[in-house]
Amino acid sequence: MTIAKDTIQKNETQDTIQPEGPQPHRIPAERPRRPGGQPGKPNWRTVALPSEHGGWGIVLEPIALGLLVAPSVTGAFLALAVFGSFLARTPLKVVWKDLRRDERYPRTAPALRALALYGALVLLGFAGAIATGGVTPVLPVLAASPLIGVQLYFDLFVTGRKLLPELVGPVALASVAGGMALAAGWPWPAALALWAVPALRTMPTVFYVRARIRMARNIPVSLAPPIAVHALAAATGLALWLAGLIPGLAALGLVLLLGRTIHGLSSLRKPMTTKALGWSEVRLGVAYTLLSAAGYWLGL
Repeated sequence: MTIAKDTIQKNETQDTIQPEGPQPHRIPAERPRRPGGQPGKPNWRTVALPSEHGGWGIVLEPIALGLLVAPSVTGAFLALAVFGSFLARTPLKVVWKDLRRDERYPRTAPALRALALYGALVLLGFAGAIATGGVTPVLPVLAASPLIGVQLYFDLFVTGRKLLPELVGPVALASVAGGMALAAGWPWPAALALWAVPALRTMPTVFYVRARIRMARNIPVSLAPPIAVHALAAATGLALWLAGLIPGLAALGLVLLLGRTIHGLSSLRKPMTTKALGWSEVRLGVAYTLLSAAGYWLGL
């Protein structure tokens, strides 16, 4: 099924909906020079903090789920390491761009400081996790490291938004939930299933939000891929529930997200601005995480 035109209001077609998956961070241009030839002071946020709100949800959802259902000191250290690696992407891209140009801008020094700080958090997190829980809890994150490498390659060498890094990023970040489960003494099958719980939400959401981007711009879009991927995620969740690996409430959440997708891509959808749709996805992520956690707590 292909939609050539949309009914979204003209002023909304100018918006760009930020995908849920990790996105290439747009490094702002250097600030204009002040009178006298000196460049303006760079905004620390632009070189040290990710600007895409979807990315924050993708890293915080598995961390929150792990802390809620499998809390431990080792898990907290592991969460610190993964969160630090997420933060490090932004200054790393700034520093990489400046090094490739063989130039030092006013933004370069604060970006280097931020990168050093986040790198220290990563090292502290992994060292603390291994010291308190051994190597086993770190193995899921190590297994996901090739996916992280793919994302970094696209961050540093490829311009524009591509589907592949937006898909592998959420899977890699969700690995922290599996590691936190192992740190709490869960068996491997249950730990891997906990890894799947956030990944099954975020990966299909990438397809959904990308489709909404095209629809908002009146670009023809096939509705089959986002609906099919959500249906596959829901079916996988139900299979994991029937196998006793995840709670029924987590599987129910995936089914509800499938319904959201079908409605959100239909002619009955409510027109949304960029910000409204973005915050809607953040709220859905929080609700799904809490619903899944409640399922683990209550055994439902």
